[in-house]
Amino acid sequence: MNRPEAWLVHGATLLVGGTGIIYAVMRYLMIPADPFSVVNHAWQPRVQHLHVLVAPLTVFVVGLIWTKHIARHWRS
Repeated sequence: MNRPEAWLVHGATLLVGGTGIIYAVMRYLMIPADPFSVVNHAWQPRVQHLHVLVAPLTVFVVGLIWTKHIARHWRS
């Protein structure tokens, strides 16, 4: 795996993990100011959408790791 692919793996993992943690904190740990509010924080829908948009990048990266590492060693 070359450097750009490694950076892609690390970046995708950090983006999905970071947005997932931020969304989980907003969803489960924050208390809404309005008791009838659907969201706990004003940025919660945006973070959720960003997390959903970045998740396919992680699926692509897992496929890249599979072809570069696991499939080669499995064949040999």
